[in-house]
Amino acid sequence: MKHYFSRLSGIFLISVSFVMAEGVPVEPKAAPPVVKPTPPTDKKLVKAKTERFETRLELEGFVESKTNTAIRINPKSWADLTVLDVVDHGTVVKKGDVIMRFETDKLLLAIEDLEASLPLAKVKLETSKTDLALLEKTAPLQFENQRRNQSEKEADFVYFEKVQRPQNERSARERLKSAENYLLYNEEELKQLKKMYENDDMTEETEEIILKRAQDEVDRGKWSLELTKGSTDRSLNVFIPREHESLQQGLKISQLEWEQAEARNNRNFTTKKLEIEDLERSLAKNIEKIADLKGDLDSLVVKAPHDGVVYYGTNVKGKWNASMVDRKLVPGGKAMPGETLVTVADPNQLQVQVAVAEADLRDLKPGLKSRLSLKWNPTIKLDSSVVSLSYVPDASSTFPTVFSLDKSRSTLPIFPGMGVKLNMDTYLNENALLVPLKAVKTEGDKSYVIKRDGTKLPVELGRADKENQEILNGLSAGDEIEADLSIKTDVKK
Repeated sequence: MKHYFSRLSGIFLISVSFVMAEGVPVEPKAAPPVVKPTPPTDKKLVKAKTERFETRLELEGFVESKTNTAIRINPKSWADLTVLDVVDHGTVVKKGDVIMRFETDKLLLAIEDLEASLPLAKVKLETSKTDLALLEKTAPLQFENQRRNQSEKEADFVYFEKVQRPQNERSARERLKSAENYLLYNEEELKQLKKMYENDDMTEETEEIILKRAQDEVDRGKWSLELTKGSTDRSLNVFIPREHESLQQGLKISQLEWEQAEARNNRNFTTKKLEIEDLERSLAKNIEKIADLKGDLDSLVVKAPHDGVVYYGTNVKGKWNASMVDRKLVPGGKAMPGETLVTVADPNQLQVQVAVAEADLRDLKPGLKSRLSLKWNPTIKLDSSVVSLSYVPDASSTFPTVFSLDKSRSTLPIFPGMGVKLNMDTYLNENALLVPLKAVKTEGDKSYVIKRDGTKLPVELGRADKENQEILNGLSAGDEIEADLSIKTDVKK
């Protein structure tokens, strides 16, 4: 019990002390400085080292045949290409084997119709040639006859103006003068008779008869003079001018007819010659078309140009593209003239087509050795080498490169279109000075490393792989530099 109260007393004293302490102002103590934890760093010191260094390049490509014969139907005249039958994709064929056939019924009918039209066309041509020959003989005669007619009319007109018209006019005047003189003579005779009968012994009856006759003559003379005056006036003012005008018009018409005849003859000659040329051209075209159609008929049975394998479509960079022709290569399918339908590839003469990225182009050169394996069976290992490469990019911005392929060492089948992998050594330095890629930094076109004391040291770079960078100048073996393990590396070969 005594021990119990002792403990209570102690607790009480502690409590009182605490209360008293709260009532008394206490000087605050300074807070201890906050020490920030040092962040972990990915940097470490590495040493430049000398050792064997080599780079390798791995590419993918496709097997293709050196001999790819694209089968296209290029008819000269026939355009209806309807598929009758075609061998399957992948069929192995020998030279001369039938690969594809097209329907020919309509083509045969067209040839038959054209051949049936030839005899009539030849008869028309011969008839036109005969007509031209006759025209060449008769046209000059007709032209000469027209020229002679024109000449005669010219002579008639000149004669009329110089001779006939003056004569006609004079004749008219002479007739009038004669009628006037006739009347004058009869009147004078009547006058003399009357005068004479007044002193003669003739009986009155006789006198009467004679005078009556004389008077009749005078009357007829007056009437004749009147008629002659009318006819003379009409001749001089109507008939003769009218005849002159008629001859003049006839001469003009004859001149026009002569000119028209000349133009007509020339036109007939030209027309007949053009007609013959047209018939000859049409006949020649039909004969040529028949020959073309017969040639097209032969081309509608497609035979293998050489031994090989039939592929549908075209070979594009080692890949087979048949998407545009698959649906056409069935019975009844319609093909277009000039398009590649199938390709016959020789599987015994092969090579590899590779689309090389621009970054890999520097490591390639003709003759570079490579190890080749087939994707479908990687156990097949073959030797290969670069045959050719282009430094001109294609539409996909890659560079077409050809590798060799000798299938004679393989017993397994290798065919165009198979995928392959190519591995090759592109660089070797037995005593290369190397540093980790993460130790190299770049500013602009300058590269440097950071020394142990933090200073920058310019370096000249060589080749690189996924981990190491070759240093050509600026460092020595054993030099310590910083490597930043946090940065991502971009391998520059």
